[in-house]
Amino acid sequence: MARSQLPPLAVRDALEVLARNADRELRPLDFERLLEIPQYLASRLIKRLVRDGFAVQVPHKNDRRSSCVKITKAGLEMSARMATPYSIALQKSIGAKLSTEEAQLLCALLDRIGTSQKGDPAFTRFRRAPRGAPRLGKQ
Repeated sequence: MARSQLPPLAVRDALEVLARNADRELRPLDFERLLEIPQYLASRLIKRLVRDGFAVQVPHKNDRRSSCVKITKAGLEMSARMATPYSIALQKSIGAKLSTEEAQLLCALLDRIGTSQKGDPAFTRFRRAPRGAPRLGKQ
């Protein structure tokens, strides 16, 4: 996505999580769990989002030892700006290789295991399997 001057896919995923949870007190631990990434990567990603003005860290209202991550207006705007180019890229790299029936089957399977999000266009929620997870397919 370098040609379009957009941040990497990890930033898009992070902004999507923040936007979907804008009404919640999202702690860094929640952020880490929702993105399915290790703590050190979540910390780096939060620092990057704050540095770039896409998010702010505010004190947690009930726990003075903790903070919450909130998306900013700039973060919402960047998330919207990133949606179309990334959807097109995913369509070209994945969707173009599947028939309509295969794409519908894949979406149904992702919905069944809870990976896909209702209302998202197809192919916008792919995740790497967690370390140690059993591998699917031929081995």
